[in-house]
Amino acid sequence: MKLALNLNKDNLHSALVLQGYDNHVLQHNADHKPLFVGDLTFESVAQGITMHCCDGEEKQAASSTVAIDAGISINILYRGTLCFSLGKSTYQLRADPHRPLLFINTISGKEMFTRHLNKNQKVKKINVSINKQWLYSRCKTGDDRIKIDRIFAHPSRVFTFDCADELTDIANQLFTLKSSLMFEDQLKAEQLSIQLIYKSLILLFTEPSQAKSAPIINLHRQSLKAHHKCKIDKAFEDLALSHGCLSQIADYLGVSVSTLQRQVKNKYQVTAIEYLRNKRLDKAKSWLVLDGKSIGEVSFLLGYSHVSSFTTAFKKRFGVTPNNFRKTHI
Repeated sequence: MKLALNLNKDNLHSALVLQGYDNHVLQHNADHKPLFVGDLTFESVAQGITMHCCDGEEKQAASSTVAIDAGISINILYRGTLCFSLGKSTYQLRADPHRPLLFINTISGKEMFTRHLNKNQKVKKINVSINKQWLYSRCKTGDDRIKIDRIFAHPSRVFTFDCADELTDIANQLFTLKSSLMFEDQLKAEQLSIQLIYKSLILLFTEPSQAKSAPIINLHRQSLKAHHKCKIDKAFEDLALSHGCLSQIADYLGVSVSTLQRQVKNKYQVTAIEYLRNKRLDKAKSWLVLDGKSIGEVSFLLGYSHVSSFTTAFKKRFGVTPNNFRKTHI
């Protein structure tokens, strides 16, 4: 997917949601002004492999946060300074004027990832990501699995390497193929992506002495608010449908129930109980329309003792009964 030349908050959010990042949170003060001007693409190269390219200028200070799955993210930074947070650590990496920088993120489990945009920063980079399942599905021997296990045995990390000419050449070819719909180009992009993955894994497996841990920096706490908001959203989504209560969600986030209640009230202007109920009712809509579940099934799955109680709550939130809602959306 190739995005508009002038990228604002709306088309950035839409693009990330289409890529599966439903919990995307954007923090900025730019309203509808462009956040980024230039080329920005997101591609699914093959099942388990994605590619992201950017070449342009960051026009506003902003933070874009998503939850990402376990895997490996291979990045070649041609130009500019890149600032991002992975888990609890924040990194700032700068390209050498004469040679691209290769950095590899190893993500051991589900993590929050925040990209910090800086005003007037010109950036050119390419990213190829593979999920953990893709890697393990390629393991044919016990030794192969041990190698992969070693990568994910530690908390999420960021390593930098000298970018060999061979890797730069592969990345350059991938850049020329971005967004092409031609069958031959898509096959070529898949082949090149796997070459890049292979060369990068060799570095992680056989040349750990070349790896340098990326420097961790401190950002002002204000710039990380989006990260925390996204984490709260994710906690409610994960536990709401498993009948999680506020104490379980608070434990998940590592805060007290009173702190959780205060944070939710400040961020969403509703009580934590209301927010939890709303999350469940939002899910009810997709179950009724997309999954074809009966009203009784949905009521049971959401933990209501009586269908009438579910119907009353649904109508209070959406202004229509579950039955009428389904009739108008099928």
